[in-house]
Amino acid sequence: MKMIPSIHFFSALLITFFCHAAEITPELYQQQGIIFYRKAVSEDIPYITKLINKKAHLDHKKIVIVPKKFREQSVTSAVAAQKVYIAENTQDDIIAFKKLFIVTDPAEYHVITHYEIRCKGPKSKPVYYNEIFTETTPTLPYIKPTNVDLHFSLENSIVMYVGGDYTHPAYRDSGINSELTRVAFDLIKKDVVAALAKKKPAKLILLYGLTKENAGEGSGTLFNRTKAISRAFMQFIEEIAAEHNYENDHFLHHTCYHSYMPTFDPESEEWIRLSDQHSVAGYGNVLLFPLQKK
Repeated sequence: MKMIPSIHFFSALLITFFCHAAEITPELYQQQGIIFYRKAVSEDIPYITKLINKKAHLDHKKIVIVPKKFREQSVTSAVAAQKVYIAENTQDDIIAFKKLFIVTDPAEYHVITHYEIRCKGPKSKPVYYNEIFTETTPTLPYIKPTNVDLHFSLENSIVMYVGGDYTHPAYRDSGINSELTRVAFDLIKKDVVAALAKKKPAKLILLYGLTKENAGEGSGTLFNRTKAISRAFMQFIEEIAAEHNYENDHFLHHTCYHSYMPTFDPESEEWIRLSDQHSVAGYGNVLLFPLQKK
């Protein structure tokens, strides 16, 4: 049986809960009802891997699942890089996870933008542009706006990536993924603020991929998932803008690209994604927010 540590939460209430981690500080932890949200730590690795092997792999047409041989290695690497956030219940079970991180490595940036999101490079094919939180009607096919610079790079932007979302089926449709997204943005804020101080960027960028099924294609709700993601991102932007004297016009630029979710043979002895022909079709998405001091 695991030991049950206790922790003082922000409100000075004493909360006793099951926890994998040796130490969970208030900076890494938030509570909503009976679900606890926090950044993953090394003690969580076997439990996240277990959730992938028992449940998440069944959704391999919706989320990226690497070959069995490399799953624990993949989780270990992501947790060590502080890219993973989790939700757990009072029985100490991890019931949801997601990635959120600032992209800083040029090689990783190249892979994400050229081969996953496909917003750059020879395979880039934009199909959709919209101004979110305006009265603009979505326009298809893609028409590039003439009054905004959609170009971005690691040099002139803070680029974030969100993805790898999974919630245990028994806990779906209860707002857990939305709350985990909010908590992840809240906990990454200090890193974004530090980056703002270092590079004085012109844009905040959020990258994410959606399969066609996850995007809602065929259901009459195409890009509904983007509404939830953009809402969380905008709330995050509003906090950054208010605290650091940036203009805030409540306005996001959303560009969507043809893409394919990285897809793998689960039994493969190599960590190499399948060709587009054998991968899950989807959309790479870019949310762009221009930064301008008041």
